[in-house]
Parts: sequence; structure tokens; C-alpha cells
Amino acid sequence: MLLKEDGVLCFERIGECDEDTGTNFIVVYQRGLTPAQPVARCHKSLLSPFKIKSNDHKGNSNVPWANFVWLANSRTGRVTARTCTDCDGEDCAKCFEGLTANNVMVVCIHSDGGFRIYQWYVAFEGNRKVLTRIPSHVVNSIAANSSVAELCSCGRCMHPICNMVNTRTPISDSAFDERAFRYFANLRVLVKESRKGVLQQLTKAATSLLEKKHIEEGTCAICLEETFVRTESCVRQRCSLKVCSDCHLKTRGMCCLCDRAKLGCSSSFMCHSCDKAFPLDKYGYECLKCNNNVLCGRCYKNFGMCVGCECDISNNRPKKSTRHD
Repeated sequence: MLLKEDGVLCFERIGECDEDTGTNFIVVYQRGLTPAQPVARCHKSLLSPFKIKSNDHKGNSNVPWANFVWLANSRTGRVTARTCTDCDGEDCAKCFEGLTANNVMVVCIHSDGGFRIYQWYVAFEGNRKVLTRIPSHVVNSIAANSSVAELCSCGRCMHPICNMVNTRTPISDSAFDERAFRYFANLRVLVKESRKGVLQQLTKAATSLLEKKHIEEGTCAICLEETFVRTESCVRQRCSLKVCSDCHLKTRGMCCLCDRAKLGCSSSFMCHSCDKAFPLDKYGYECLKCNNNVLCGRCYKNFGMCVGCECDISNNRPKKSTRHD
């Protein structure tokens, strides 16, 4: 799938030849893309000390730092003192009086439709860093009166806090908490089960190219060397170009003839976790669950998952197949 600069969504079919658009475009999904260059993962700073509680499950689940899209104080967050002395619990209206964007912590996950949905929280003192959900009317008031709507407190991200408000009801608020709790809890399990190094995976991918069928002696169309070439290097199967295994890895599995536009600077690739566009050299990392190469390097480093896998574990669906192709 291609998203053109004018907002038109085009679908490429295997075996069909599409004319070059002449404008910049975003590749929503690239079939048969090989793994990207290694990026070191580290789980030590993956989870924040802040937790979301669940009404249906015992205990709390730590929120990953990557799922905070707005933090009161960069990477540390901010614990807020209650404004009343005779607080009667979470439903105390006085506790939320005087809250500003500097007290807010916004958590983001994906809905079943693939859209980003948000929930606003505050960390009150003496609550063991268990996040308290901010009522909807307080959220709307803070967003309407916020004077920090242009930049995140990190100073780098352009995502206005006023655009992080969803139409919510008490039922949907609770559903968000349950969905986020299941996702974060399952993510922690998957991270613990992740034992294979990226370098080992790339080595395995490189050696498997030589073990596959359709390898023969010939001239590589890219390096022009007499070597062993793959006769099925074109994923779209509309040419008979022969490429050696080294060049196949360097071009990330793309055909240098049929996919030449995507190898240039006019194309970018959409990460299926953060929904942002990246150049080819920063895209194509594996999803933590399904192993499809659809993430950017930053999401991969943070043990990210594609939207489909996130929805599966958020809804306790059975495991999907491990490859699109």
C-alpha cells in the first residue's frame, strides 16, 4: 500500500506495474522486506515506575515509557499533591481542582481499528505511583486552557496535548484501563521470553538465503560479479532479475528494477507501532510478537509491536501466524 503526498491511498498488486507518481509517498506495508541493521535492545529502562490498575485483575501493570505521549517532567513524571485535606478517595472532586498540563501524564495505546486512543492520568502523593484517571470534564478544561499546546515537555516532540483528548464515557474509560492493563502485562511477559539476539537473527536470515532453492551460478545484476544468484529475488514476481545474496541483503529484499522508486529519497515507510514515517535505513525491524519487519528502529529498541499484535494481546486473542508472506 502506498500513501501519496496528496493523501490518495494506492494498492500495489503482485505482478502489476504501477507508473512512478513523481511525488513523495509513504509505503504503508512492504511485502517481503528483509531485516534492518542491528539495534541494541535493553529492557532495563523499558518500564516506568507508574502503574495502571485493573478492576478485573488482581495487581497493577507498569506502563512502558514508550506509551507515555505526554509527561509532566520528561522521563521522571511528576507526583502531585492532593489539594484537599479530607480526601474521600479517587472520586474526590477537590483533588482535581487546580490541575494543569504540568500535572498530566497521557498514556496512548491503539484501538481495534488501529487508531491511537489516549487516557489522562495524574500521580498523587502517597499512592505508590498508581496512576489515577482524570475525569473527562477536567481533561476538557485543561486542554481548552492549556498554554503548552505546541510542544511536549521533552522539547523535541510536536504533538499538541489538546489533540490527545478522546470522546469518553465512564464505561469507555474503564475499558481503556482494562485494555491497557492486558497489553502492558503481556508485553512484560513477551520481553522476558525474548532471548534471541538481533545479530543471530540476521546471521540466520543471511545463511537461509543460500539454503533456499532457486540458487544458481550467474551474474548479479547489481554488482555484476560472477557468483551464486537468486532466480526469485523479485518479491512482486514481474521480472527475471538475478541478484546475489549480498546485494539482496543490501537492497533489503527489494528488486532494484521494479522497486527502484522505493529505494530512493522520495519514499518513506510507515512504522506499524508509532504510525510515523521513516526512511528505509531506519525501518524494517521485527515486531516483538509476529516477527514481521514493520517497525522503526526506535520502536524495535523499545520492544514494540505492530498494531495487529497489540490488539490481539489487548483482547486476549490467539496468536497469529508469524509471517505475512
